[in-house]
Amino acid sequence: MSCLRLLLTPARFILLFLTSCVSLVLNVFKLFGTYQTGLKVDANTPHLLRQIIDSVRDGDYEAEIFKHTRDDVQRVVDLLQDLLDGGRTRNLLDEDSTKFSRKRACSALVHISEFSHVYPRGFFIKVELSSPRPECYGSVSDVYIGTYKGQKVALRSIRIRPGYGHHRIREKLVSQALLWQQLHHPSIFPLLGVDPDTVCNAPVLVQPFVEKGNIRQYIHSLGQKPDESQLVTWVSMPLVIIRSR
Repeated sequence: MSCLRLLLTPARFILLFLTSCVSLVLNVFKLFGTYQTGLKVDANTPHLLRQIIDSVRDGDYEAEIFKHTRDDVQRVVDLLQDLLDGGRTRNLLDEDSTKFSRKRACSALVHISEFSHVYPRGFFIKVELSSPRPECYGSVSDVYIGTYKGQKVALRSIRIRPGYGHHRIREKLVSQALLWQQLHHPSIFPLLGVDPDTVCNAPVLVQPFVEKGNIRQYIHSLGQKPDESQLVTWVSMPLVIIRSR
């Protein structure tokens, strides 16, 4: 009996050792699961992420942000964007992460970025302008044509009247664009990002180029008057989606 116990002791030790190794590897993958996205993650990241997210919920995020370096805020913003993109950041949250809604993550991202002027990496993009002159004009904006990653895109430059607080309006434009970029639905026209200075040294909205133009040009191209109830549905559906998010 004692001989059998002596034989089982090394086997038990080896089994315990292997179990500990597997557990360690799983924890490492859980903690550093965002490595593929190039995000900076360390042992303090889960606490930092939860701390700032909770401060947005409690309404005292401005004071909380002042406690951290710009690099820390950049890391949180990038992780929030990764979370919204369906990345592995959720692995860094605790076990009740399933209760962490997309709406809450989006709210945290917009509030933090708007206050700190720190935006997710990749939000600002650089577009090659096809012509220095606008392709068309709208009531509040001018539309330029360019290319981004081989794709034809439209750059929407908002006209701002003199004396209307250019700096503040541009900041608000960028923060609203950040919110827009998080909305993914067939009824909502996608936003690729914001080009900070290609057009008139000011931020412009970058969207996929549509061959059939704006809504009026599209309706005209149909050759007949569309069903009014269908038009109302087309217009109202994005508003309902935005409200729900």
